[in-house]
Amino acid sequence: MSIERRRGAILISGRGSNMVALLQAAQAEDFPVDFTLVISDKIEAAGLGVATGAGVKTYALKTCRQGQAAWEAELSEALVEAEVEIICLAGFMRLLSAKFVEDWADKILNIHPSLLPDF
Repeated sequence: MSIERRRGAILISGRGSNMVALLQAAQAEDFPVDFTLVISDKIEAAGLGVATGAGVKTYALKTCRQGQAAWEAELSEALVEAEVEIICLAGFMRLLSAKFVEDWADKILNIHPSLLPDF
């Protein structure tokens, strides 16, 4: 039995070890997400090369001189263009604004481990 998969993006900041786990999980026929895009806030993130090697489109956003709102607008544009329905924050180290989170409400999962509720 085949399920309808949702288009997903993975946001990373470094090596992408959690991204690799997600991409491997997505190989299963019954996994609900097809990851079609990996975005990093760091151009030099090693995970971008790993994603490219796995055949996943990548996009790197560098710091925007116009501020966080402009940076997040570019991020949203990339997500919309890729028709993303689910965003997985997998070791993504940038803080996202309340507006961005509200705009993508019910579509963001943060899988980065941390010492909650401290961080």
